[in-house]
Amino acid sequence: MRAIIILIQCFFVFNSLQSQTMGQGVKFMSYNIRLDHAGDAENNWHHRKVDMIGYIEEIAPDFMGIQEGMVGQVNYLNQNLPNYDFIGVGRDDGIEAGEFSAIYYRSADWKLVKAETFWLSPTPEKPGLGWDAACIRVCTYGIFEDVSQNQFLVMNTHFDHQGQTARKESLKLINHFVENISADLPVVLMGDFNFDPSSPLYKDLTSHLTDSFTPLKNAGSVSTFNGFKMLAEPDKRIDYILFNKKAALVDYLIDRPKTKNGLQLSDHFPVIVQIKLK
Repeated sequence: MRAIIILIQCFFVFNSLQSQTMGQGVKFMSYNIRLDHAGDAENNWHHRKVDMIGYIEEIAPDFMGIQEGMVGQVNYLNQNLPNYDFIGVGRDDGIEAGEFSAIYYRSADWKLVKAETFWLSPTPEKPGLGWDAACIRVCTYGIFEDVSQNQFLVMNTHFDHQGQTARKESLKLINHFVENISADLPVVLMGDFNFDPSSPLYKDLTSHLTDSFTPLKNAGSVSTFNGFKMLAEPDKRIDYILFNKKAALVDYLIDRPKTKNGLQLSDHFPVIVQIKLK
């Protein structure tokens, strides 16, 4: 009898978890945290990092894609977010050098099945500068599994800020990946794309994936870039979270967190969504 009771309890716990993750939606956050740059003065990472930890713990995303994280920042987040593990490599050497487009995930709730990084260049399998890009750029992805062994793909990237050809070709690479390698999986793509919806590239981006943006949740400015200014530029929505037809949007928000001193927590605003995986 005791064994039967335990089995029944396990059944209800399992189904409760399944309902929580699949029914209410999975929370994703894309956040360009701004690299640790000495020239940022009062906005330097050293002055923001404790507040960043507090903010992430408050939001408690299931998955968080960061951009511009240097190895020291990546490790600091890893050491101070005990409920999370991360995947990703430094873009310059495939190990620790240069910025990461890391993905943090709640390791108690999600099983990592596969993780890789590819470079946004003509040679995506190894570090290298792509086309007319000013910087080496990458896309990190992971295949994750929920409690009922359903798998889904999470991707995180950061497009070049100068190279127009690089952004166009980078988008082709990612579209090819989504179409041909992950056709049977729910897909969520996060990142700083360095172009806004007025760009022709936005049409290409959203021809394969759905932009999670919903303006009603963000009255007024919908910018995701602030440049550490207190008033964001209104036409700078360059950070996106997108999903394919095997997922559906539950909720969307461009948040505007501040440090305890009232300054911007980063030079970008985080994009936060809840997505139900079909």
